[in-house]
Amino acid sequence: MLVMGLGAALMLGHGFVQDYAQALASPDGLYIPDARHVVPDGTPPGNYSHTFRIYNARPHSVVVEAQADCGCTGLSWNKATISPLMWKEIKVQFTPRANPIVGQSVLVHIVVPEAKRTMFASIIK
Repeated sequence: MLVMGLGAALMLGHGFVQDYAQALASPDGLYIPDARHVVPDGTPPGNYSHTFRIYNARPHSVVVEAQADCGCTGLSWNKATISPLMWKEIKVQFTPRANPIVGQSVLVHIVVPEAKRTMFASIIK
């Protein structure tokens, strides 16, 4: 199954291969590239969104839960199953308290109950 996953990774492109390799190297087979996303300079005022990917390099599915640290943040899902050797995207919508977005951040907790681990993804400015 691992060979099939690597073959699929090669077909999907270099970025996927790197992210998949990072997931394989992690202690529990999970990885979030760009987990610390910085809002680009010149971003216009208003709502801001970013999509994070969570990679699962395990040979079995894993259930993950997501929760934001404040009410100014919306998530595309709160609980999801990531199939073996695949990834799941989570879209984070951030509505800042002030415009432009300066000195504000949001933290998303990605909880993996089975691994007793919490990963963090953040949007900062």
